[in-house]
Amino acid sequence: MKHKRTQSGFSFIEILVSVLIMSVGLLGLGGLQIAGVKGSNNAHYRTTAAMLAQNLGDRMRSNREAVKKGYYEKAVACSTTPLICRKSGTECSTQELAKFDIYEIKCGVSVDSRPREGGVQNLLPNGNMAVTCKNKCAVTDKRREMEIKISWNEQQLDKDESPDETLEREMKVLIIP
Repeated sequence: MKHKRTQSGFSFIEILVSVLIMSVGLLGLGGLQIAGVKGSNNAHYRTTAAMLAQNLGDRMRSNREAVKKGYYEKAVACSTTPLICRKSGTECSTQELAKFDIYEIKCGVSVDSRPREGGVQNLLPNGNMAVTCKNKCAVTDKRREMEIKISWNEQQLDKDESPDETLEREMKVLIIP
């Protein structure tokens, strides 16, 4: 008497194929997650740069005399601390206020002996900032056109590039105080 063998369940090859297909799908989802995080970080950097440029532009509009005299174009080193002008009871000249504004936006602020927080150099990777005259300091309607340039590095989103490669980005904002 011969017994006929009937198949019950899955074969080993079918299980291996299904595991392989699931692995490829999960790797694809992991790649999408990494690209999403990089894109989110890069968008955060752009937003931060725009807010810092807007903040400096507002400060320049409130100190028009310093803009006219070109005080905002002078570079400020983060290793030195200027006179704190926005403190209650402190009186500063327009030049000192311009130097403080540039310092605070570029380098951040230090509160109660804590490390500096905020600023282009602390919030953006390899961040830098410069303020220059636009069109060789052409005066239009008794106003100087100023340009705030903030630059930083972003992570590449292209899959053909090395994951450690970065791309330098910059944001330019035109200010007419």
